[in-house]
Amino acid sequence: MTVTYNAWLVALSYLIAVVASFTALELGSRVTLSARRAAR
Repeated sequence: MTVTYNAWLVALSYLIAVVASFTALELGSRVTLSARRAAR
C-alpha cells in the first residue's frame, strides 16, 4: 500500500498547530496574570 502526503496540507496543519499552541499559552499566561491582579 503506497502512502502519499499532500505537502501543502501538511504545512497548513503544522501552521495551525503552532498558532493554536501559541494562542493557548498566551491565554494561559493572561489568565494567570489576571488572577494575580484580582488577588490583590
